[in-house]
Amino acid sequence: MTDASPLLLRREGEVARLCLDRPAHGQTISRATWRALPGLLAQADAAAEVKVVIVQSTTPACFSAGADPVELADMAVNADRARAAGAEAQMALAALAGLAKPSIALVRGLCLDGGCAIALACDLRFADDSARIGITAARTGLLPEFAAVRALAARVGPARAADMAFSGRLLAASEAERIGLVEDVWPDHAFDAAAGEYVAALCGVSQYSVRGAKAMLRAIAGGATVEPPRLRELTVQAYAGVDFHEAGAALAQGRNPAFKWR
Repeated sequence: MTDASPLLLRREGEVARLCLDRPAHGQTISRATWRALPGLLAQADAAAEVKVVIVQSTTPACFSAGADPVELADMAVNADRARAAGAEAQMALAALAGLAKPSIALVRGLCLDGGCAIALACDLRFADDSARIGITAARTGLLPEFAAVRALAARVGPARAADMAFSGRLLAASEAERIGLVEDVWPDHAFDAAAGEYVAALCGVSQYSVRGAKAMLRAIAGGATVEPPRLRELTVQAYAGVDFHEAGAALAQGRNPAFKWR
């Protein structure tokens, strides 16, 4: 891939893999990365066969080393470009957080700044034991992405988010798991198999239920304290849905259900 195409979208049956693909640049995130994200995510969301979107790097040694340093230097002397870059990042992160389908970040090696923001915008994060995760803006005099800080505070609480943002320190995978920044940590030699097993299990359950639960979580994150009418209607419709009837038939026949809703 070239710098003009810093992302790679691979469809593998029921899984779409969105890969950061700038290995010659430490998987740093360029403005082209932010611009490309929404369109590729829309493709994955629109593909009927895709059930899960995985975000990862094309290299196992590094998820992302953060922003492109050449572009950072350019933004230091051009405020308009800095504003445009910020808007592009916000749009991309909103598109990732707004996916209807579940998203999973597979984090290996360094995961810094914009890369951390991307991981935080996913529904789930799994890491291998080489992962080092951080928001290092305090080391450079810059500010982190607002969306990243907001998501970080929601995941680990305001005090731990403050620790990460103020200190700029990197968290080892074990600490990231302990504070709830990542859901699971697996050793490198078992990482692909463990992630694959989890994704396969997620693809095997009712996608109507998964996407409905995701819609509920999004509403709660948005401040909802009572069930919105549209979600109540989704709950009611589930009783007449193909997946609920398939679950009943499978139970009666002593087999595993083959859910059909897409």
